[in-house]
Amino acid sequence: MLIAIDPGVKGGIVIRCSDKKTKGYKMPENIERFFKSIPRLSRYKVYIENVTGYFGNNLPSCRIGVLCENYGYLKGFLEASGATVNTVRPQKWMKTLGMKREKGESKNEWKRRLKQEAIIRFPNNKKEITLLTADAFLILKYGMVQEGIFT
Repeated sequence: MLIAIDPGVKGGIVIRCSDKKTKGYKMPENIERFFKSIPRLSRYKVYIENVTGYFGNNLPSCRIGVLCENYGYLKGFLEASGATVNTVRPQKWMKTLGMKREKGESKNEWKRRLKQEAIIRFPNNKKEITLLTADAFLILKYGMVQEGIFT
């Protein structure tokens, strides 16, 4: 059982249960209540996108603060719940999945391409894959590769 997380304010969470069903959610306002609704959280392996020191040119400091707060809170809460937490840098999961931002490609074009890639890889979740959840779906795919899960 896997959980993948893009910890940004406009991020998402994707859960893959033992029955292979996958469900995506935009980042909830109340993270603790969200995770407390998941039974036996300690049985999950979590892949969370690592927050690095570089956040791009146009990201306001207030969003950076919330991103770092979400990341730290999520990581700590999940570890305290007994889940196995794996951090992954964006460059690593993107490279593993063969994704690379093209030279001259705008951020919006890149995000739309990530969304389309997530839809290709998770066609049964097409309605849940949005610009908010696409990265989390792709992080889940990265986690599946790392765990040797190919279905």
